[in-house]
Amino acid sequence: MNPSVAGPLILGDRPVEFALDEATDEVVLVDEVLTPDSSRFWDAAEWKAGTEAPSYDKQFVRDYLTSNGLKGKPNVELPETVVQETAKKYRDVFESADHQANRLTGNTLDQALAGLEN
Repeated sequence: MNPSVAGPLILGDRPVEFALDEATDEVVLVDEVLTPDSSRFWDAAEWKAGTEAPSYDKQFVRDYLTSNGLKGKPNVELPETVVQETAKKYRDVFESADHQANRLTGNTLDQALAGLEN
């Protein structure tokens, strides 16, 4: 995925975990959201209903472990090719989000997130 032509992503699914802060009686977010570790992302241009779309998340590593009989085994060392392909998938998610943020707001994703902190 090239960030200059990156299309929108589809958020396939995402768990969101909350807990009650008993000290303040507020509901708080307790886990990460909208990352490739916590959500499934699909390229909108490649997605078709009823088919498996290439995903941009940790499923790639899970599939590698399963297909090589390594799922659930301790201390597995991933081949460099699997590490690099996983890193590329994660970068693609960021680049697509960054491209879309810039297209919609004129800001990069980092600039948009910095604005939320102020």
